[in-house]
Amino acid sequence: MHNVRWRKIVRDLWLNRTRTTLVVVSIAVGVFAVGAVQLLRSVILTELQAIYDASNASQANLFVSGVDEDTLRAVRRTPGVAEAEGRNALVVKVEVAPGEWQNLNVTAIENFEDIRVNLIEPLFAVEAAPEFGAERTAWPQRNEIILERSGLGDPNVLPAGLQVGGELRIRTTDDRNRTVRVSGAVFDPNGFSSRFTGSASAYVTFDTFERLGGARTYSQILLRVDGTPEQQIDKEYITNVANTVANKIERAGFTVARVQVPDPGRLALQDLFDALALLLTPLGLLALLLSGFLVINTMSALMAQQVRQIGVMKAIGARRGQIVIMFLGAVLVYSVAALVVAVPLTVVVAGGLAAFLGGFINVEFPRWSLPGSVLAIQLAVGILAPLLAALVPVWRGSSITVREAVTDYGVNTHDGGDGRLMRVLKSVRGMSRPMQLSLRNTFRRRARLALTLITLVLGGMIFMTVGSVRSSLDGLINTGLEYYQFDIQVQFGQPYRTARIEQVVRTIPAFTITEGWLGAQALRVRADGAKGNPLTVTALEAESAMVSPTLSEGRWLLPDDQNAIVLSQNVLGAEPDIRVGDAIVLEINGKESPWVVVGIAQVLGGPPNVVPVYVNYPYFSWLTTSVNRATSLQLKLDPESGLTQDEAAALLNERLEAAGFVVSSVFTIDTLRRFTGAFFDIIVYLLLAMGVLIAAVGALGLAGTMSTNVLERTREIGVMRAIGASDGSVLRIVIVEGLFIGLISWLLGAMLAYPAGLALAQTVGVVLFQQSLPYVFSASGLAIWLAIVIALAAMASFLPAWRASQLTVREVLAYQ
Repeated sequence: MHNVRWRKIVRDLWLNRTRTTLVVVSIAVGVFAVGAVQLLRSVILTELQAIYDASNASQANLFVSGVDEDTLRAVRRTPGVAEAEGRNALVVKVEVAPGEWQNLNVTAIENFEDIRVNLIEPLFAVEAAPEFGAERTAWPQRNEIILERSGLGDPNVLPAGLQVGGELRIRTTDDRNRTVRVSGAVFDPNGFSSRFTGSASAYVTFDTFERLGGARTYSQILLRVDGTPEQQIDKEYITNVANTVANKIERAGFTVARVQVPDPGRLALQDLFDALALLLTPLGLLALLLSGFLVINTMSALMAQQVRQIGVMKAIGARRGQIVIMFLGAVLVYSVAALVVAVPLTVVVAGGLAAFLGGFINVEFPRWSLPGSVLAIQLAVGILAPLLAALVPVWRGSSITVREAVTDYGVNTHDGGDGRLMRVLKSVRGMSRPMQLSLRNTFRRRARLALTLITLVLGGMIFMTVGSVRSSLDGLINTGLEYYQFDIQVQFGQPYRTARIEQVVRTIPAFTITEGWLGAQALRVRADGAKGNPLTVTALEAESAMVSPTLSEGRWLLPDDQNAIVLSQNVLGAEPDIRVGDAIVLEINGKESPWVVVGIAQVLGGPPNVVPVYVNYPYFSWLTTSVNRATSLQLKLDPESGLTQDEAAALLNERLEAAGFVVSSVFTIDTLRRFTGAFFDIIVYLLLAMGVLIAAVGALGLAGTMSTNVLERTREIGVMRAIGASDGSVLRIVIVEGLFIGLISWLLGAMLAYPAGLALAQTVGVVLFQQSLPYVFSASGLAIWLAIVIALAAMASFLPAWRASQLTVREVLAYQ
């Protein structure tokens, strides 16, 4: 008996190969979507954790000016310090083509054989540049340079065809040309990819660094702290150790520009990928849910098609439970076939997607990997979800009695009859007879139509809203960048007289406006004496032309303000108890002073690792005895100057250093735009991929619906052929029906696209940035999806329509 049942299942699946294929592919898409999201999260976070652990990443970074070796040795003797390493960096030019120069970020390391913090790994193969000859990689010696791998293979940042042993032409900050030999490639897990920065990175000894125009001092101190396992992940403990080191450096006569303490044990991009998993997992589950609708439609049609067979089986003694198990067996076959497709596809596609994302963040993720937990999830959802979806139609269909079964005249006896909707549709005038027939056929199976529309509407809605999210993210960038009205910002290693700085600036006739600001590191002192995370104080004129603040609460600074302070929203993440109007105490340069919070500003990006607060320049300069001095310079570039921001920044950096100024960093708004744009592209690409998958499920649902509709109307089509309907007429009737369904789904999806896009944009903003995005609706997404859904509807309807047009009257009369 069991063999007979299985032969029936296999025969039914084989005779309805098209329907079987659609259901299998639909389930496979849902299982793939769920598995791909989980695989990406598992592989990416596991690999990032392994890289983080292996790199012995610094727990605190001090950005300093001119620290010498004696001071570094004193830092290493500080209680609580396990390791301390000093590095220096500068930006030079590299010739990437004859007469074409690009920025090159050069970092000096004292001893490549004894790196203890922020390890860099020598590479002996570079997939992106196999011709580079990385197998000959060696640590650089005097007049040699070793390149970070993310820039290799990109002719925009390094010369094309570069090989180990070849030479690079370098132009130093004082406009001298030098030649260095390439010694190989490294991977720096704590650096940024050239895709983010737009420039390559390299490493040299201090001997080579001096030849390139640098100084044999340190601009950055990397710290690892000593302590118990609990202290190793205690941010307050690490901050206290870092502040102790900063005080020691300042007592030695050097300037500490800022102290950076990342969240202990948290990977640099872990929050991003956790947030993306939080966003993408529901979308993957949605794709699986929609594939379940196709299972429901298919099994409902199958049960209706086989009413007489069910009656015969019951007449010879079959019980309801046996019939249910038999038809669920067919669903199990669907599931197993879908898993056979989905699991390998997950490994291939998710591995390729991980490699693509790795290119943004300079990480090579395992290409072929399938964790057991991910496989278990796919097996569970791939088997249970279709069975649960099919249970209701199978249970309902198996409830038919023998009498009802033998008196059934076919599936088209329950077509919606002459209800109110059908009467309205029949009253429509101005259409040809085939067009009217297509319109009425669209609504004959309203339950099936509803499930098909749900899949198409949700698929189209997600697809259309992704464009709005992209536009909203662009709006966030623009809103954030409007805050900064300058084009270039220069940070100095110590305060300088503003008049002296302006003398150098005037030698470059490319700037229209310049402003000098003061800056300092501050710590909030809480009521219990505990100190908060470092804050970067920016002192500027209240009516500065270089900022256009966007306030979420309170007000901006006024010219007559004294101890008023405006916090950025980033401060509230670590200090959530602060409210507008509160009095707080800050420790600045070792002295405590009271301040009153008058506003909260929304600040996007800015120089990396900076949590800004803003105060009035006149009061702050008096408080810190720095009147008419500046620690940073903000400049507006003349659009008619013919210089790009990067070119103007490099030229200004050269002039300032030639005049004896200690320049800590040069930052351009173009760099921020490029960095945040690449960051947002990751989010949009992943959301778009999920939108395409959901839209694909919708298209499969429509194809399944049209195939089932044609099958159910076989006798009707035969009658039309018998009274003279041509092949073209039958073809048009079916295709137009599919187009009607597609257009209805587009109309409903378009109506939902605005509120859905708003909700998705707010979710993305809150999850990733702790604030809502400025919503920008993308109308172009409506037009694009309209074209796509028409094409999908036409393609999904064509094969069933063509088959219908080929039916003969004899075949129809023989149909059961």
